[in-house]
Amino acid sequence: MRLLPICFTLMTLTSTNAWAGWIEFGDQSLPCSGEYDVINAAELYTATINKDGAEKVHFIKTKAEDSTCPSESASCVQEAYLVPGDRVIVSAGSGTLACVTYVSSKGSSKMGLLPAPRLDFETNFFAKLDSKEMLGTWSSDASEVSLSKGDSGFITIDGDATRGPPTYNSGSISGPAFISSEGMTAGYEEEHYDGEKAASDPAELSGGCRVRIRSLTHYLVIDDNDRCGGQGVTFSGIYIKGPLKNREGIDD
Repeated sequence: MRLLPICFTLMTLTSTNAWAGWIEFGDQSLPCSGEYDVINAAELYTATINKDGAEKVHFIKTKAEDSTCPSESASCVQEAYLVPGDRVIVSAGSGTLACVTYVSSKGSSKMGLLPAPRLDFETNFFAKLDSKEMLGTWSSDASEVSLSKGDSGFITIDGDATRGPPTYNSGSISGPAFISSEGMTAGYEEEHYDGEKAASDPAELSGGCRVRIRSLTHYLVIDDNDRCGGQGVTFSGIYIKGPLKNREGIDD
């Protein structure tokens, strides 16, 4: 993601013939303002920025950021932009705009609206959690998990999460995570849970920690039921491959 001063022209947010196959999906009422939208989305896709237009594809302000947006007005165009080839997670969309999250190689993220015609959708079918692509160490802002091969039907997850300052709390998980039938989600708990429903779903609540793990091949999306550590500790978030120590620094 780039955050340089810019000069811009008015953007056209109308659909193109190349976008005729776009299908509206996701919760259109979500504000598109944070990881909550991704973690709680029932359906997720990945996409890359295409070359069908300007080199820089600027984020567009949401209604929460400016009551007059989103629109074609230049005042709705943000400084932050992506370029062709950048990959995003898409959590909701319409024929003109898509709610996306960009995660850099260092783990910094930006969520917002992009013109939908500038996205080439990759897939909503991702690597299985017990595949080589998904096994290993993954990290989020304040948590790290490792996935390893288990017996048929599950993987083993080990993880630590922290919260602070000013006060510090921590949490940890360790044990089998049972894989769902399609292989792209798994659930961790003392009892059998395969991640088919959200960890916080009332029908799935239990007295202990419950974690849902979802593969997006290039990312790992985790949500929990807020019972996996001390006050304020959560494993919920978007994870990238590699340990926390590799996430230091700021991307260009």
